[in-house]
Amino acid sequence: MHFKNQFLARIAIPFGLAAIPPAAPAATFTNLYDFGAQGGTNDANNPYAGVILDSAGNLYGTTYGGGTEGLGTVYELSPPAAGQTAWTETILYSFYTNRTDGVAPTGRLVFGPGGVLYGTTSRAGGTGSSGYGTVFALTPPATAGAPWTETTLHVFTQADGDGGLPEAGLAIDGSGTLYGTTNRGGVFKKKSDGFGTVFSLAPPSGGGTSWTETILYTFSNTTKDGISPQSDILLSNGALYGTTPFCSAKIACSGTVFQLTGSGATWTESVLLAFPSNGDKGASPVGSLSTDASGALYGTTTLVPGTAFRLTPPAAGQTKWTQSVLAKFGSDKDGGPQGGVLPGPGGVLFGTLTYGAKKAQGSVFELTPTGSGPWTQTLLYTFPSKPAGGGSYPVGDLVADPNGNLYGVTEIGGKYGVGTVFEITP
Repeated sequence: MHFKNQFLARIAIPFGLAAIPPAAPAATFTNLYDFGAQGGTNDANNPYAGVILDSAGNLYGTTYGGGTEGLGTVYELSPPAAGQTAWTETILYSFYTNRTDGVAPTGRLVFGPGGVLYGTTSRAGGTGSSGYGTVFALTPPATAGAPWTETTLHVFTQADGDGGLPEAGLAIDGSGTLYGTTNRGGVFKKKSDGFGTVFSLAPPSGGGTSWTETILYTFSNTTKDGISPQSDILLSNGALYGTTPFCSAKIACSGTVFQLTGSGATWTESVLLAFPSNGDKGASPVGSLSTDASGALYGTTTLVPGTAFRLTPPAAGQTKWTQSVLAKFGSDKDGGPQGGVLPGPGGVLFGTLTYGAKKAQGSVFELTPTGSGPWTQTLLYTFPSKPAGGGSYPVGDLVADPNGNLYGVTEIGGKYGVGTVFEITP
């Protein structure tokens, strides 16, 4: 089903012209798939992370509901065959409680060598579902159409220094090592003291089969630090970057951007930015970070008000990173972001606003650089309050194909009320 955005025509008004030129075509919105089409919990339900894209144009993602037992899935969405218009959904794996599986994946997937998909589950795992989430691998079959193979690589225990409750996706380096965050756990005397970790998971070596977990950093409520990370790790130039939506009791702030530098088991954390508790620079970042060729970081904050920001590395001889607020959200015309921003051609940024205006349930936006001050905000599509199959509350990060088309998900809404996958052609 195709929809055209009627909210914005992206009009260019050259200086000195007496007449306004015709409006440029509006962005085109396409609803690719309504979750729940297979009926009940048999289909994937309620995505919370964005999709990833392979070279053939197939989309892959996770849902925290649906599947054989209603405990979450990994799905694939394939483009229409020649002469067709409908995308095809395939459930690659359903999570179960009667195995060592975790349940309720809420993070985005990442590709590894050989087309293997890696991800996390936010709950359960281990014998008798005694764990606190997992890291898993999903290996494609040797024969097309055969089942994919799921392997649990690590079960978080939230004990003995381990993390617990991973809610974000993973990053992967050239050696195949995975990096991620947990919302709880870490090196503390009691499980209840844990405020999250950054971990690595190294692939087996020397003919072994077990992956090796290393806790690279533990967030503490007793130091001037952020706590309870929920975003993916960004791996850039050998350093790890992420956000926390909250701060410890020792620092008056409303979330942080952090950096980890080091190697092996020895890493040093630095708080690059602590969002002030009171002010207009945003609060509670939960979306992923992105970067550009200069090493600047881009992200969003969700609360008071929601913002898109840039964090510029220190100049030569300096140590302080500089924050610039690129846009503020939360007015009657837009809402608040929960995903990050995706860099596009010409330095533009694309993202989603999960909570929309008075008569909307989220939107997709574009930010265009200006000479100085706030960037120009364009709403590419606004999800109506009574969607006719178009979904509600876009979440997670967007991804773009080589033609510049954007793909994302909504957590709820659509024809069956349990979310959608959509495409935007700017």
